[in-house]
Amino acid sequence: MNLYVIKFGGSVLTDYESLMNAAAYIIKKQKENRVIAVPSAFSGITNVHKGIFKNIRDPDYYPIKRAELRYIYSLIFDRFPRPYAEGAMNEIDEHLKALDAYVQSGSEDAIVGSGEQQAGIILRYFVEALEGDVEYINSADAGFLIKENRSIDIERSAIGLRKTIGARDPKKALIIPGYVGRHVDTHVVRTGTRNSTDSFASAVGYSIDADTVTVEIIKDVPAICRVEKRYGNYGTLNALSYDESGEMTWKGSPVVHPEAINIASLKKIPIVVKNLDPDSKGTLISTESQTTKENPVAAIVVVYQPMINVIDSLMTERTGYLHLLTGFETRKGNSIDMVSTGNKSVSYTVSLGDVKSDENIDQLLALHLNELKNYMNSMGFEPSVDGEVVAKISAVGKAMQGTPGILRRIYGTTEAVNVSVRANSQSDEKPLPPTVSFAVDADKADITVKALCEELFK
Repeated sequence: MNLYVIKFGGSVLTDYESLMNAAAYIIKKQKENRVIAVPSAFSGITNVHKGIFKNIRDPDYYPIKRAELRYIYSLIFDRFPRPYAEGAMNEIDEHLKALDAYVQSGSEDAIVGSGEQQAGIILRYFVEALEGDVEYINSADAGFLIKENRSIDIERSAIGLRKTIGARDPKKALIIPGYVGRHVDTHVVRTGTRNSTDSFASAVGYSIDADTVTVEIIKDVPAICRVEKRYGNYGTLNALSYDESGEMTWKGSPVVHPEAINIASLKKIPIVVKNLDPDSKGTLISTESQTTKENPVAAIVVVYQPMINVIDSLMTERTGYLHLLTGFETRKGNSIDMVSTGNKSVSYTVSLGDVKSDENIDQLLALHLNELKNYMNSMGFEPSVDGEVVAKISAVGKAMQGTPGILRRIYGTTEAVNVSVRANSQSDEKPLPPTVSFAVDADKADITVKALCEELFK
């Protein structure tokens, strides 16, 4: 029997209609395959639970949010026959009682991960409403084991998942929410990394034996776009290699969680990113790339990040200066991507995520710069430190490796639109796909990206 592990993103689980569509999709797949659905929390629900933990000492906050959650879920079931809706809400109420206990004990992971369990319970009722044969399993009891760094211990998880899932009728669809498992040593409830439900789906696919295994990531888009649509319609991708999709994610594109890609690649399990449209073939992530020597770039990723500029006359007189800077950022939990060095200066981009939409970025950046300056002062230096938000543009494609003239084409576009490159980096080390990244002023991003797309995708 073939196995489909179907991860439903929160953006496609929003209301009665979307849940009915998801349930119908499960039942259709179930006719000829074994199906295990892995839902995320509904859109916005995780933030509600994060707010509950953040305000856990406020006696008035949780009762209000608890009532808000119940009201949201009651609206979803409002169109069900009354006895059935009442049964569903009774089960939701039982789960909210468990949430009460989590709040009383102050268990952050159990609180924040509750949204996925609520989504799983509700999705089960929708499948049953369409007369589907289905069973819900709380993900904390399914066998997922989470390491201290919040990554999945895939080999030990596989043992538990095989035991749990293997005991179930393969003709019955299973709903096992993502994001939540248990600590690999203490076995207390523990969440994975941020947005890691994709990884839980891949872990299920990795663990279960079947004739074929496919992981589907259901989103609100038909496939992965070659570039964000706000830069123009340059089409979608039919195929990406595991390495290409991993590079895109590393450079800032929310394609698929990188851990999900790594787990799937261990057994060469294909991942399909698509929507619920039955005619959508989506983007296939596997060992194959659609790039060629004629069209060597798969996608362009744009992310806005702070660029830190450090000037210090002592930089050339004492060794280890860059090590101090990277050490500071590492302790802050930041990754440094591009680095440009001069005689007495260092500029680097810091991976804080896409900060363009953050209204507080100026304040946050000023605080970061002040902390960096104080740290360097404590180490005996008195640098000039400033920073601004820049646009980091990355071109990813397996076939760029060994394609003559690709750098000329990429950097030629910046010259053609009279845009200066602030910093750049490139990688062509096998077996990873080549990636060319460069930074431009934030207000020059649109003109640069559009020119690059016209050169590479037309």
